Amino acid sequence: MGFTVEQIAEEALSLPSEARNRRDGVRAGAIKTVPGREVLERARKSVALRTSAQPTFVSP
Repeated sequence: MGFTVEQIAEEALSLPSEARNRRDGVRAGAIKTVPGREVLERARKSVALRTSAQPTFVSP
């Protein structure tokens, strides 16, 4: 299912003001985005560190 330009514009205009401000900041170059793959890699490393740092308890 595709979207028309009008539908996309309507969705973009209905964003909350915080989302619009962020979008505008990204467009203006004031906010740097992070590629999705990098975000996922950071999350994986964070979860791995947290799970490996916690002791494993075995119930008797």
